[in-house]
Amino acid sequence: MTGSVIVVQGDNVARGDKLIIDVASHQARMVSDVTGAGKAGRVRGVYFPDQPAPASAPAPR
Repeated sequence: MTGSVIVVQGDNVARGDKLIIDVASHQARMVSDVTGAGKAGRVRGVYFPDQPAPASAPAPR
């Protein structure tokens, strides 16, 4: 896919110029031709780690 590509999974977001998907290996790459820190068009992402499930309260005895 090319253009302004946005991929969202839950709260995670990745943005770039091109998304390359290898259907045989189930791998994907987000790429951009822009180089240099802070320049528009670079690949950017915000990722949130998985949070552990809250512990259950012990059952009353």
